[in-house]
Amino acid sequence: MGASRASGSNDIAFAFWVRSVRSTSGRGTSNSAPVGDDTERAVRWPAWCATFRCDLLRVASLREGGDGRSLVAGDLRIDRERSQAFWKDQLIDLPLTQLWMVAALARSPGNACSHADLMRAAKIVVEPNTIAAHIKSIRQRFRAVDPTFDAIRTERSLGYRWVV
Repeated sequence: MGASRASGSNDIAFAFWVRSVRSTSGRGTSNSAPVGDDTERAVRWPAWCATFRCDLLRVASLREGGDGRSLVAGDLRIDRERSQAFWKDQLIDLPLTQLWMVAALARSPGNACSHADLMRAAKIVVEPNTIAAHIKSIRQRFRAVDPTFDAIRTERSLGYRWVV
């Protein structure tokens, strides 16, 4: 009997949560709504959250590059639409994985990005020494265009930092 009471109280809390979500969605509140309607709204809630998150990310990208298609950090410009990186207005030939890593570093200049952050940005799961090899290759590609390139700093026990 105690188990059914606990289950009932959870059902009430869930129904209250669904109704509060429903009231914030601008559709009004109706205590006489069928249970199927509440369940349907609860299922749509994660989709609404995902849409809202995408909207926030789009606003953030508009702040970063002005038009949402480019990211600028010092002499670096990344054209997201064409997946190209430019250093001092010269094209840097980077594979997509390395371009995503450079974009992750340039998105927050001065802040350290861990190996995990760079793996997440590049959508890969590898050993930390593989990330180090990618960073070495990125530096070589930038130095082919500008021999004085030193915008990527290694931070021991932290990861890497984009310096402007």
